[in-house]
Amino acid sequence: MAGLVIENTSESDPSKEELLERVLRFVPSEIKLRRPELRPGVVRRPKLAAQLQDSDATVALVVAPPGYGKTTLVSEMTTAAERPFAWLTITEEDNDPSALLAYVALALDSVEPLDRRIFSALAISQADLASIRLPRLGNVLATRSLPFLLVLDDVHLVQDPRSIQLIEVLADEMPPGSHLVLAGRSDPPFSFSRMRANGGLLRIGAEELAMDEDEAGALLVQAEVQVDRPALESLVLRTEGWPAGLYLAAIALRESPDPTASAERFAGDDRVVADYLHDEALRAFPDRLRDFMIRSSVLDRLSARVCDAVLESADSAQRLDEFLGLLVRVATQAREAASGEPGSG
Repeated sequence: MAGLVIENTSESDPSKEELLERVLRFVPSEIKLRRPELRPGVVRRPKLAAQLQDSDATVALVVAPPGYGKTTLVSEMTTAAERPFAWLTITEEDNDPSALLAYVALALDSVEPLDRRIFSALAISQADLASIRLPRLGNVLATRSLPFLLVLDDVHLVQDPRSIQLIEVLADEMPPGSHLVLAGRSDPPFSFSRMRANGGLLRIGAEELAMDEDEAGALLVQAEVQVDRPALESLVLRTEGWPAGLYLAAIALRESPDPTASAERFAGDDRVVADYLHDEALRAFPDRLRDFMIRSSVLDRLSARVCDAVLESADSAQRLDEFLGLLVRVATQAREAASGEPGSG
C-alpha cells in the first residue's frame, strides 16, 4: 500500500490491544465483544432462530422497537450455530470510524486470527479510511478461510456517515457462507437495494418477533402464572404479542389474587408498563438533555427565555431545538420499525 509502511514484527512488538491503545488512544472494551448470555427461563424462539440460521441471505436485519427480544433471538441463534461467530455491541463511540474498525478487527480476529501486519494496517488512524483502510478490510474479508457469523447489535446507534460506510463494506464484502446480522431499533440508513433484488437480504421485524399464544403461554408458565385460554388470548391481543409487555404482564399477574381476571383487564396504563416505558423513553436522550428535561419540568410552558432565567443558563434555545429534533427522530424510528417500513436515516 502506497504511503503506508509496516515494520517487521518481533517479540517486542505490542499486542493488538496495546497497539489500539497506543494508536487510537482508547482501551477496547471486552464487554462489547461478548455475547449476552441467555437468561434462565427465557422463552426460546426456535422457528425464528432457524429462519436466521438457515437463510441463504448474506445480511440479516432484526429490527423492532424496544422489548421485542432482538438481542435474545440473535444470541439464541449464535448459541445453536455450528460455525464460529463474533459479536459486537455497538455504542455511541462507534460513530468514530477508527474505533468501529478497531472493534470489527478484534471481532474478526476472535474468529480467525488476523495477520499482525494486517491488524496494524487497519488500526493506523492516520491512514485514509476510504482509499486504504476500507479496501484493506474488504481484502481481509475475502481471505477468510472459515465461514463465520458476525453480529452487530444496537446498530441503530450508528449515525456517522463514515461508520455507515464501513458497515456497508462489511455487508457488500461478506465472503460466501458467512453472514452479517444487524440488530437494532430501526432500519439502518444503508443502501440494501442491490441485496434485496438479489435475495441477499433477510428482514425480521416486529410482526415476526411478536409472540403467539403458545409462546405467551410458555412465558406465563415460566413466571409461574396460570390463566385460562380466553384470558391468554385477551392478553396477547391487548399486548399485540409484544414480548416485553407480556413479561411485564406476568410480573403484574403473579402479584394478583385472580390472575385470569387481571389478565383480561391488563392494559398499557398498568404501573409496571408505565415504569418500563418511562425508563426506555428517557434512555433515548443524552445525559445533557435528560438533565435539562428534568430541571425544566417544573415549568408549565417552555421557552428559551424562561428556561434560561430559571435554570441560570444561556443555551436553552439550543437544548429545546435538540430535544424536539431527537423527539421527532425517535418517534419516526419507532413508527417505521413497528410498521416494517424502511428507515430513511
